[in-house]
Amino acid sequence: MHLITINGKKYIAEAVSKLNAMSFGDAIREMSDLLSTADGYDPPLLSTNHPYISLQFLTAFNTLEKQVALRDVINAFLPYVNENVGLDWLPLYIAYTFARGKQYLFKDYVAFFTDIDALLPGLLTNVNEAMKPSYNKYKSLIKSLSEECGRWYVYNGTNLPPSNEWTISLYQYHVDDDRRKNVQVQVLSLLKSFRNIL
Repeated sequence: MHLITINGKKYIAEAVSKLNAMSFGDAIREMSDLLSTADGYDPPLLSTNHPYISLQFLTAFNTLEKQVALRDVINAFLPYVNENVGLDWLPLYIAYTFARGKQYLFKDYVAFFTDIDALLPGLLTNVNEAMKPSYNKYKSLIKSLSEECGRWYVYNGTNLPPSNEWTISLYQYHVDDDRRKNVQVQVLSLLKSFRNIL
């Protein structure tokens, strides 16, 4: 038995091993149900009760079922992300590039962050809400992600290396080895999830 504290109250949680044995989506729903018993707790990022959204960048997720699965993938990715630092979104950006069978830099960062914002309302707080979805609304996120993309889209100056060669040391990315390995592991995990959805 494990005790967790929410808003100063103690709650009994099932053994962690039970959650580890579940799929990520089932574990999220289990934790969401547990947390919803806390007085006044509203889990905005864990809910899958969202309407279909017309996405601008992540357009391959073109059904409600695919968007629910995409939210689950992004939620699983969040522990590796400071959601308000643009460069932390790079693995998702690269994984989607490869999932579309592309190598070139899409560049449409406004649409990318508009989609993240629409899929998980309230997640991105480093935005200027007074601005309509535009460069200025997501300016700091865009600046950070675009600079980071320049360190990875190095093949012929604007493309990713082919996906089957992407992790070999032949290519010189402008990041240290630890970051390179971490990003590559995250991208491969996200890419596998995206391929299962798409």
